[in-house]
Amino acid sequence: MRIALVRDGVVTSVIRKNAAQQTAGVWIEDVGQDVQPGWTYNGTTFSPPAAIIYTRITTEAFWERFTAGEMADLYVAAWQDTAMTAAQKKACAKIRIFMDDANASGYRKLDANKVTSFVNGLEGTVLVAGRAAVILNTPITVDEAYIK
Repeated sequence: MRIALVRDGVVTSVIRKNAAQQTAGVWIEDVGQDVQPGWTYNGTTFSPPAAIIYTRITTEAFWERFTAGEMADLYVAAWQDTAMTAAQKKACAKIRIFMDDANASGYRKLDANKVTSFVNGLEGTVLVAGRAAVILNTPITVDEAYIK
């Protein structure tokens, strides 16, 4: 039989009844095989913890969502030369500013207006149709997450 130690509605420990001496606290008997520390208990039912939804992605993971070819095209799009018009130079500068800002901050929020506008604006030039949605809407994994 497995028993769970519950403190403030959260399972803090799960043991076999004969494996350890029970210590102070609320112990619930016969919890089943799935209950683990971190689960909640409302007095009658155990529930797993809510899934973590990460909202910030590391800059490195953000850029890794782009293919090597897309990154090359992005750098070409950011390149300026003296023969360009002022409007072309400004477009190049906007790309470099975004890239510099992303690299300096250490993370990006994929749902931030600045990020969605930038990535969506790359479709048709640096990105093929549909790639912006993949880059922006793929859930951030624990390995990609910026956790401070």
